Amino acid sequence: MENRLDPWAFVVGNVVVALLVWLLLFGFFGAIAAIVAPPRRRLRFFLLTLFFLGPLGIGFASIAPPVLPKVKDAWDYECERCGAWQNVPHDNKTANCWRCGDNIL
Repeated sequence: MENRLDPWAFVVGNVVVALLVWLLLFGFFGAIAAIVAPPRRRLRFFLLTLFFLGPLGIGFASIAPPVLPKVKDAWDYECERCGAWQNVPHDNKTANCWRCGDNIL
């Protein structure tokens, strides 16, 4: 009986072990990042850290803002008469300047 090493089994076995170690290590970093991240963004930081960032994900999660910035609900208009800026809601058809009272729409 010969005791020979099969090269394909060796390569496949090393790849599987390396993949498992990588998933466990980055999964550990992802769990820490999920704990540190803001509550509404925990899953996102876990997945980003698990697949891409590794140990850097903990730092990114720790400085992440608590919520994503909201999209403006209004248009910015500048009064032609006095130059004052004003936020006008999208559904308004007319608006008057808060500073001079001139119609800006």
